[in-house]
Amino acid sequence: MLLFLLLLLRFNRIDVEVLSVVAQQLLTIKTAKDAHAQRFTFDGREIKMNPTCGFFVTMNPTYSGRFELPDNLKPMFRPIAMMIPFFALIGEVILFSVGFTSAKVLATKIVYLYNLSNSQLSQQDHYDFGMRAIKAVLLTAGEIKRTHVRDSNLTDEQSEEAIMLQALIESNIPKLLKEDTVLFLGILCDLFPQADKELAEHGHIRHAIKRAIKDLNYEYWPAQADKAL
Repeated sequence: MLLFLLLLLRFNRIDVEVLSVVAQQLLTIKTAKDAHAQRFTFDGREIKMNPTCGFFVTMNPTYSGRFELPDNLKPMFRPIAMMIPFFALIGEVILFSVGFTSAKVLATKIVYLYNLSNSQLSQQDHYDFGMRAIKAVLLTAGEIKRTHVRDSNLTDEQSEEAIMLQALIESNIPKLLKEDTVLFLGILCDLFPQADKELAEHGHIRHAIKRAIKDLNYEYWPAQADKAL
């Protein structure tokens, strides 16, 4: 027997008006299935009912831009409890996969950094300190590691911390507000005190930005240069 399953990801990102239409269509299917009908009318057409069909939805209710399910849609689904994933373990595996040897220590620090940032920084719609943001930083660090020429004066641990610090700065500073930038950098320095600052600060790139700004007859603003980096 052929099994038919429909999975709708991030279902509550759909506009409420569209959700109502989808709810009516799903209700039509469910009613026909509950009645053990052989055929039923769907959207003006008569079609055959597959008794093994089922539909599932995933939701992220705490994210911005999400909507509550319409009242006529809620009774059609049974909620399933989900556990919060173990971010540190996921981060450790990702870092190992991109070549980091101190993956466990770095993953723990990054998760701690993002947890503190989520609780101490201001609440902004464009801020994201969840697993999606953590994964993006880890993959960025992997790209930097593959292209970075290691300084012979640094140990493996110091080099990897410097790379991670660079990835964190590049991924987070441009999107932070001025007052949040100070808090974020303070947390960052507490967690990565041994990181090589020269690598993270992009000294040669910063100098080029400063020269380009002056060539355009603009005033050099260090904070804007930080965001450009």
